[in-house]
Amino acid sequence: KALELAINEYLKDKYDYAFYTIIDADCRVDKMYLSKINDAYCSGVDIARTYVDSTNTFDNSISCVGALYITRDERLTARVRQKLKMNVQLIGCSFFMSRKLLNDLGGFPSSNSLTEDADLMVKCMLNKYRIQYVEDAICYTEQATKLGEVFKRNMRLGKGVNKIFWLDGYKLLAKFFTTLKFTYLDIFLTLAFLPISIISCVWFPIYYVFLILKMIITDSSVLHMTMQMDMQTFVPMAILVVGIMIIMMSMQGLVSIILQKDRLLSQNKFRQYFKGILMMTPIMLFTNFAITCGIFNPKQSWK
Repeated sequence: KALELAINEYLKDKYDYAFYTIIDADCRVDKMYLSKINDAYCSGVDIARTYVDSTNTFDNSISCVGALYITRDERLTARVRQKLKMNVQLIGCSFFMSRKLLNDLGGFPSSNSLTEDADLMVKCMLNKYRIQYVEDAICYTEQATKLGEVFKRNMRLGKGVNKIFWLDGYKLLAKFFTTLKFTYLDIFLTLAFLPISIISCVWFPIYYVFLILKMIITDSSVLHMTMQMDMQTFVPMAILVVGIMIIMMSMQGLVSIILQKDRLLSQNKFRQYFKGILMMTPIMLFTNFAITCGIFNPKQSWK
């Protein structure tokens, strides 16, 4: 609401600013930040996110995982999407937008979704604006160092993005079929992670509770054998899935560091990142659990 109030005031005729930059209050920026954004605007970019780095990567394992996740997002998703001329996922702590775009949208959109960046991203895409990535404009942010902070932040994220998906996000799928542009399907699937999480977290427990109750009520030996076979299949599959997740998440962290070594390893030693690489899977699982809890929390709000 604060962004909506301020920006819509500045869109009045007495102001003539060409573009607006949003930076979180606890961030700081590189000395060339505004210059690089200005270059992008002058080249025709109407909305873009910037490169985000961390100021407290090595405080503990939690902050290291947060920093590695941002690096992974910058290098393996934002950079790739930009190179493929696709829409880049907007990030709330650092981005800019042109006056022309805001006028076309009728001002800064506010849906009380708790995630204004996701809301703006979807509305821009539905209005045929491409969200780009300005890698040379660098913003520095502070990572959470306590699991409680991570949990609260991701509960808000889950609640907000889930609302955006059901308000406008699903329309991106229709855009894909009408335009045949993969970028719409890409962001649709990114947002669809939320309802998929709900199904995963709700359906599996319900399924096994149902089997147990049915076995108790019917006293069926056949059902008992079926459940036993299900569990014999489920346990090794669960171990396999967790093992693959550990390998994949650790590899993403490792590859991100290697690809981004010019920025990350100029003053730091590679071994300092090991604790973050090793803890990526458990902390990311915890994060996803928090996102799902946020969706089911009717009282979730800004704190």
